[in-house]
Amino acid sequence: MNISKINPTGAVEAYKSISKEVRTEKVNKTKMKDSLTLSKDAKIFQTALKEVAQSPQIRQEKVNEIAKRVKSGTYTIDSKGIAKKMIEGASFSKLV
Repeated sequence: MNISKINPTGAVEAYKSISKEVRTEKVNKTKMKDSLTLSKDAKIFQTALKEVAQSPQIRQEKVNEIAKRVKSGTYTIDSKGIAKKMIEGASFSKLV
């Protein structure tokens, strides 16, 4: 039986070269930066969201006007108008 010597230096050198490649790859990955570009519609939507967030949730002047009309007895409800808006909001293509 013939056993040849194993050269440990060769194995160490092979490991070093692989290790160096992995380190270089990691460095190159960290140099890359992610970027994000918003479309025109997304920018408009973002602006609209900011405006909505800044506006009050309750339009107090409208509430006061309706309360005044209710107290005076002059407030009337347009039931056909409400029904029409409800149908439009439900996305039906036309009225029946």
